[in-house]
Formats: sequence, C-alpha cells, structure tokens
Amino acid sequence: MVSDSPSAPEANTIFWGPDVIGPYTYLAPFNMEVLPDWNFSRYNDPAFNALINEANLLTVTDKTAAIDKFVAAQRMLRDDAAAIYIMDKPDLAVIARDLTGYVPNPAYGFTIPWYEVRR
Repeated sequence: MVSDSPSAPEANTIFWGPDVIGPYTYLAPFNMEVLPDWNFSRYNDPAFNALINEANLLTVTDKTAAIDKFVAAQRMLRDDAAAIYIMDKPDLAVIARDLTGYVPNPAYGFTIPWYEVRR
C-alpha cells in the first residue's frame, strides 16, 4: 500500500491544527486523491479513500455509521503501517488562579479565547 519510491522520505514530523474538528481532517492527508502533497508516506489505498469519503458524508446523516467507518479507516492505517505516531504533544496551560473563562480547545492548542477570559 505504501509506495516504495526511492524519493519517498524516510521520516517526517508535522504539526497542524485542523480546519474542521473531526476525524476527516486528520485522515484526509493519507488520501492521495485529496491531498497528495501532504501524504508524506505516499500511502495509496482506494478502499481507504472510499471509506473516509463515505464516512465524511455520513457525519451529517448517520453519526454512528460515520464513526464506525472512521474507526475502520484508522485501523487500516495502523495495520498497513502508513505512519508511526511516536507522540501526541500535550497542550499545557499555566493559568493564574484569578483568571476565569479559559477553556482549552484540543484542536487549536495555541489559541486562547481572550474574549471569554476574565480577571
């Protein structure tokens, strides 16, 4: 499933915030039809592409079916070793005790909702 091209990189590190909070935005970079320039592993599986595309459409009409398909797609990536995830960087925030209203956003760790923060 993964390209054996001699020009394929051996290792990459990336960090990005999603455009939309949901599984599709994290899985789309493995879809050669959608984001070939971000598919650093050169993973190419039409069954995977179809699965995440269908799951993305189902998120509106059948959330349970969409979740099942996203989980199946993640298992495909794991089983095919399309990427090796070595860490999930924790988002730490040191907040003064007299501040209220700060709520961390797991998708945008470096974004602070200042409008809601009060002293």
